[in-house]
Amino acid sequence: MMGTTDFLDQFRAHLEAADRSPRTVDVRLRDMSTFATWFEQTTGKPFEPVAVTPLDVRDYRAYLQTVRGLKPNTVNRALTSLSTFFHFCQEVGLVASNPCRKVRPVAQQPRPPRWLSRQEQAALRRALAEELQLAELKAQVAGDPHHPALVRTRRDQAILALLLDAGLRVSEVCALRLDDVVLNDRSGHLVVRSGKRGKYREVPLNAGARQALRAWLEVRPQVKSDALLIGRDRVPLGTRGVQRRLDHYARRAGLENVTPHALRHTFGKNLVDAGRPLTEVAALLGHARLNTTAVYTQPGQADLRQAVEAVDWEDLQ
Repeated sequence: MMGTTDFLDQFRAHLEAADRSPRTVDVRLRDMSTFATWFEQTTGKPFEPVAVTPLDVRDYRAYLQTVRGLKPNTVNRALTSLSTFFHFCQEVGLVASNPCRKVRPVAQQPRPPRWLSRQEQAALRRALAEELQLAELKAQVAGDPHHPALVRTRRDQAILALLLDAGLRVSEVCALRLDDVVLNDRSGHLVVRSGKRGKYREVPLNAGARQALRAWLEVRPQVKSDALLIGRDRVPLGTRGVQRRLDHYARRAGLENVTPHALRHTFGKNLVDAGRPLTEVAALLGHARLNTTAVYTQPGQADLRQAVEAVDWEDLQ
């Protein structure tokens, strides 16, 4: 007879085979382990997927809300982990149906996406600029215009420009080919193809982005691949490689939660703050619906904090 550990080991193997990130795997397994413990303590029976009913899932949802007092998004994350686990169990024949299928998530107030404040953007750019200066010095001292440190840092500068100054998705960044970059003396644009249907759009490049891409193309390694971004092992850079480089500069800048998508959101927020119409912002971001773009008109947490700080409460008393 299989025990909880056996089920979770199978689940781990399934998640890793599906190329889920290590963090996602850990979260899903931790949520399932917590549920299995709760199930055994509540029912007095060993945990088995086939023994779990929709009523158990609803009771667990109530337990997380009322007994543990967890926030709605944390409860919903746990429910997502359960649903993912039981979907896997259904695929391998451990259960006939997913007991989470008809259990509704907890209602929660929608939150605006994470974007960087002006100060955070400046800190991130400064961290990259400092490392670029050091790399240029190393290249000069070594007399090598293709010094590895300079190649890496100029590539990272191009990555930041594509995310923060062009608003691309990380998958779009990694999919760019050399022919997709069009640079002229005073203008330039990217040819971006995204989605299963290969949606096509042209994204203009500002002067800073054009400069960053030109600098990268000057030192880009000569390899067989026509991918725009090349990693240290001289193969196309993947999404995880992009995230690792962002993590590196975020740490230098003293920032947290800096993801490629946060930079894309920052691009959209900057456009809205600059007074650009939502139709333009949607076109640049490749949004099919304006209500997707309208999220950038909502105040973020930094906006709300600034609003509170702007009020002198002592004067109101």
